[in-house]
Amino acid sequence: MNVFVEKSQRSWPLPNACRQAFEVLEKGGYEAWLVGGALRDLSLGEPVKDWDIATNADVEAILGLFSAFRCLEMGRKHGTITVLIDKLSLEITTFRGAVSTLERDLSLRDFTINAMAYHPKKGLIDPFGGIRDLESGVIRGVEDARGRLSEDPLRILRALRFASQLAMDIENETRQAMEELSTELSRMAVERVREELNGILLGSSAGRILRSATGVLSIVLPEIVPMLGFDQRNKYHCHDVWNHTVEVIVHCPVDRTLRWAALFHDMGKPATFTLDGEGQGHFYGHPKESLRLASEIMARLKFDGKSVDEILFLVEHHDMTVALTPRGVRRAIQRFDYDRLKRLLKLFRADTAGHSEYAAYKMEEYDCLEQMLDEIYRENGRFTRKDLAVNGRDMVDLGFQGADIAKVLEDLVNAVVFEGCENTRKALLKRAKLFFEKTDR
Repeated sequence: MNVFVEKSQRSWPLPNACRQAFEVLEKGGYEAWLVGGALRDLSLGEPVKDWDIATNADVEAILGLFSAFRCLEMGRKHGTITVLIDKLSLEITTFRGAVSTLERDLSLRDFTINAMAYHPKKGLIDPFGGIRDLESGVIRGVEDARGRLSEDPLRILRALRFASQLAMDIENETRQAMEELSTELSRMAVERVREELNGILLGSSAGRILRSATGVLSIVLPEIVPMLGFDQRNKYHCHDVWNHTVEVIVHCPVDRTLRWAALFHDMGKPATFTLDGEGQGHFYGHPKESLRLASEIMARLKFDGKSVDEILFLVEHHDMTVALTPRGVRRAIQRFDYDRLKRLLKLFRADTAGHSEYAAYKMEEYDCLEQMLDEIYRENGRFTRKDLAVNGRDMVDLGFQGADIAKVLEDLVNAVVFEGCENTRKALLKRAKLFFEKTDR
């Protein structure tokens, strides 16, 4: 094997847990090499997220050698055992391929930047120029790009994720193979597809990748096709629907929920487009259509329930307005919750940044709204029924029954928050009696 970089030229300190795992494997007569994302992160000077060790020991041998440690076998069918040493999780995997050698293992990996191996005493093994490609900012398939992608078509999305997260370009032959094989993505497990899309959306180069890879992305998200090049014909917009959407995504904080909501928020526009007598485009009811499409996509990609709820809330309300008055802001807090409103405000800002010249004064409105939100929340917090000086039992004692109990308690909350009613037992009981007298019985 060709050693691209000698140990003397490139070395990294490894955590004690890694060194201990190397020692255990080598004392057992096996090889041990640091591989995968850890080596890539070390090369880039980034914090290591996952520690992966490759070895010629099989699964049974790994379990036997590390019997004194806690071992997890979730990846057993793929030849991986997770070993916990000093609270560090290490994934130890048998060399890939029928011929169990490091050379064969590296040749079957996806991209050159992931096809390196390191040992603190033996140095760096880099047969395909992974360090060179990292330094040049290039994603390149190992040896035969088409062959590597054919082995696992999800690697097509992985290439886009790496390009987005690492701000790298995809080499031409690899890009061509990705485009030619992109239809294979339709048979991939949706959970794996979803996680790769998460990585793409959260990357520092998400905008560039979303604009340049619409052909590939449309295989797993066909709903974006009507958005591509769709002229909004509106004076407030300087972009077509897709490019506006991308602008909103990149102006959102690096937050999974917000960026998915940004992707979905205007997805319903093409289906709701109308043109008025002056040639101006309108999209009446587009949040509802966007909500429908977002629901279908998240169901298809098997999003968890909490994420679905949060994302749909943002999509449904991305076009709403909040009256810039103390009463209007208090009502919004009561209706939606302070934390949700703060997150929605971030989407408002990102959406406005993706518009044209009226962005400046809208941003001033959002500054004012945020200031009022914070001030009112500091003063009153989130006032709910449980904060009242009375409760449901008190309402029963006054004669309320069934659904009327909830109605009067909600009336009392509104009275305290919006009408200055004192939150005392005496004042609230007096208010409740008046409510009782007005209620048809």
